[in-house]
Amino acid sequence: MGRNPLIFLSLLILLQACGFQLRGLGSLPEHLTNLRVQADSLSSSQQQALNEQLQRAGATLRYGEEPDAVRLGVTLVSLPERRIADSAGQGENIVRLARRLSFTVIDADGNRLADNKVIEQRIDLELDEDNLLGSEGEKQQALENLDSALFNSLMNQLRRL
Repeated sequence: MGRNPLIFLSLLILLQACGFQLRGLGSLPEHLTNLRVQADSLSSSQQQALNEQLQRAGATLRYGEEPDAVRLGVTLVSLPERRIADSAGQGENIVRLARRLSFTVIDADGNRLADNKVIEQRIDLELDEDNLLGSEGEKQQALENLDSALFNSLMNQLRRL
């Protein structure tokens, strides 16, 4: 019985040491909780994913021209796909996918808290040329993972403002 709390404490220390963090923890600063998001370059699913992350971090999203809302401008761009390796004759290549997120934060008084900050993420995929449908599915999943990683990085940047 005496060893159980010690084991539990050890596990908590190990989880903390590896960077584990429960979702929803690490709220935005108080001055960023009232946001109006401008993200015309995002698809509807990307916009939804970004809004969900902002709300989990404690933001109240505003629409229209609210004078007390902080403006968060977000632009997401897919960078050109690059083939970085080709296994001659075996039908497999390694392709690099990358996306760049730029953001600007302007407070209610017009002060720029962050001006055109850039976050970039990339991933290398090994694709089978003989399975084009499977390869496209892998690419789509990888791009969704890149979006998620970019939005997580954005949340971390916003927490530091």
